[in-house]
Amino acid sequence: RIFTNCLPVAQVLMPVGGLSGGGPSGGGLSVTLLGGLLRPQNSSMVGLLAEAALERLWFDHLFLGAGSIAADAGIYSADAQEAAINRKMLGRCNRPVLLADSDKFGQPLTYLVAPIQPAMHVICDDRLSRDWQDRLAATGAALTLAAVS
Repeated sequence: RIFTNCLPVAQVLMPVGGLSGGGPSGGGLSVTLLGGLLRPQNSSMVGLLAEAALERLWFDHLFLGAGSIAADAGIYSADAQEAAINRKMLGRCNRPVLLADSDKFGQPLTYLVAPIQPAMHVICDDRLSRDWQDRLAATGAALTLAAVS
């Protein structure tokens, strides 16, 4: 079962095999798009309706994109509503995975989502500086570097 607040993610998953009767009983995947206010900058759903839907859900895994990782090793967003729903999602999961390319590290944005925690797994491209690799290690978060082609 996949839940997302991101319209492009739902669209990418639509043609995945087994999706049309997906779910636990029908095999394959089921995709649920959270409702809410459409944020045109990234085609994601934010706001009170999306946050309310999360109150009734619990996730084994969360794959969370980051607007930026600032010098304080905090995850930040340029949008208050996006930061709020991301914070809510982090509080509703067992295993958070943070996805951020190396260009987002050291870039300040306005709204704090959450500090990087030891329970997090960070996935980044292999251009991440040694300094940032050391900073992430100091947080206790796991780090996976993916090769850039």
